[in-house]
Amino acid sequence: MDKNKKVAPVTKVDVANPIGETKKPELSNVMISASIEKPQEIQEAKKVDVPTIEKRIQKLKELNQLQEKREKVITSLKNVENFSIDTTSEDCYLKLNDGNGVGFKISNTEVIDELVIGIKSRLKLELEKIEAQFNFAI
Repeated sequence: MDKNKKVAPVTKVDVANPIGETKKPELSNVMISASIEKPQEIQEAKKVDVPTIEKRIQKLKELNQLQEKREKVITSLKNVENFSIDTTSEDCYLKLNDGNGVGFKISNTEVIDELVIGIKSRLKLELEKIEAQFNFAI
């Protein structure tokens, strides 16, 4: 007899379940908790405040007006950003007129450039203010 021969360890065999199948619980022992809503709870869930159609239409009008303002500011900002001054040219001037037709003309390129920079920053601030006003809550 060889003493170096290895023997497999002894395993216990369940006499009631000799094949080693896992036992499944009986359904009679399983408890399932069911949550049944009461009619009052259903009614309370349906009472979510839905704004009237008039309020929703008014909110839609306000949002459309904001969107139109935003588009105008964006268009103006793009136009100002595309504006460039040729400092060597004498043909560059800025002409301003009021509602009564009274106006003046500036041809100093440094002054015009400074005004353009101021207009750009003012339009960017205006765009930020408009975008902050977008609120979808009624």
